[in-house]
Amino acid sequence: MATTTRSREIDPELMTSRMFAQVFQAYVECTEEIQSLIRDMAEIVNDTTATEDEKLMACSTIADALFPSRHDGHLGVDLEQAERLDPKELEKDVYEEITLIMCKSCRDRFVDEIRNPWEGPFRIRKDPDSLLH
Repeated sequence: MATTTRSREIDPELMTSRMFAQVFQAYVECTEEIQSLIRDMAEIVNDTTATEDEKLMACSTIADALFPSRHDGHLGVDLEQAERLDPKELEKDVYEEITLIMCKSCRDRFVDEIRNPWEGPFRIRKDPDSLLH
């Protein structure tokens, strides 16, 4: 297969395929028991009658099952401890929106890096407007 350099446009299919490959690899590395749990949680996420809190917790469970993280030195999250946490803090484990204030050249460079992550981290350029400040 020939390798081609894609244009600077976002290629949603390529980005989705890349993400799917990472998630799928993590899924197949799970035990059958964990895979079953992930499938059950996916049903909740896609259930139109499930509440947003139920969907959020199911997404959090899927993320932790696929990509286990350490909390206080242990894998996973203590359910009782998680129930005491602020829902907004728990939500940050799944999704967090932030606002960045940047000049135009910094914004353009940042967006370019997000759109083309497979081309390496912050390529060094010779043009003067490529510096972040």
